[in-house]
Amino acid sequence: MRAGIYPAKQKTDPTFAVSNPDGYERKREQCSDNRNPANGSRNAPRDTPSETAAEYVGPKAYSLNSTDMSIKGSSVWAKTVGDLEEDRIAIRSNFCSITYQKNTVMIMPKILIVATGIGAYANAILPTGLWLSELTHIYHRAKGLGCKITIASPKGGEIPVDPESLKPFTLDKMSKAYWNDPEFRELLHHAQSLDEVAGRRFDCVYLAGGHGSMYDFPDNAVLQAILKTHFESGKIVSAICHGVCGLLNVGLSDGQMLVAGKKITGFSWFEETLARRKKVVPFDLEAVLKERGADYRKAWIPMTSKVVVDGTLITGQNPLSSKEMAKVVLNHLTKGRSDEKLTS
Repeated sequence: MRAGIYPAKQKTDPTFAVSNPDGYERKREQCSDNRNPANGSRNAPRDTPSETAAEYVGPKAYSLNSTDMSIKGSSVWAKTVGDLEEDRIAIRSNFCSITYQKNTVMIMPKILIVATGIGAYANAILPTGLWLSELTHIYHRAKGLGCKITIASPKGGEIPVDPESLKPFTLDKMSKAYWNDPEFRELLHHAQSLDEVAGRRFDCVYLAGGHGSMYDFPDNAVLQAILKTHFESGKIVSAICHGVCGLLNVGLSDGQMLVAGKKITGFSWFEETLARRKKVVPFDLEAVLKERGADYRKAWIPMTSKVVVDGTLITGQNPLSSKEMAKVVLNHLTKGRSDEKLTS
């Protein structure tokens, strides 16, 4: 019988894709009659069935079908055993030796964008919220590359938008197009909560800014846990402008603060003066970053673009950094995937 690999839950489809986050083609191989799975080529005795088991996990994906497999010998059967939802597959055969030739399929990165759910300053007079361009630029670039995007806020639901970010001199053409897009606006009306996404894995966590994030980011334990887990797993942790407030109180497993000793930027105190918000913000972000031991950097000219990269930690200074920030984050996110083609 001709070899075939079939999905565990869709046996009529001859093609099956599994992902491999570690970048390895084979995680484990076993051969029941002690032959070398890498080079054993002769048939196993019919009364002594051999099996090769291979498990795959992670950011790469492989499309496997009968034509992609080269199995030496005759009378071969193969089937998948595993749970598709767990991105795991075990391939069994009556041969000890199976050589796989896989077609690489791109599984695009998963990005979690976190925005504020606070729509007013503590004085309850001035409105605030998300600074729109700090979300739209990363969203636009990630969407263009085919990334899987999740938008969340601490409590979920409505993401308020700072009206200052919608004024003609601050609203760029691309952000305006998204603001006028009912489908995009619907995403801002129905953000997921951090509790809903806490158990999921992402390739990048991005904290959008806006003064509202100064209130619901710094002391959010769920956000801190998400950032700690992803940072210690080598994933990209990024934040722009006041979104950097979400990094302030993140502690790591070694007892150090995440920002301690890191090159980092964020909205400067002088920029708060220029924005005429110095008297209403709850704290001085620049000063607190320095108190936490961060190596704070800022642009020579206020309100100009500044992006700082320190390993997998990427930060942007202000709204004018939105476009550059999106470019840098996505470049780092896709860097090293030379064998994978982006969809745009």
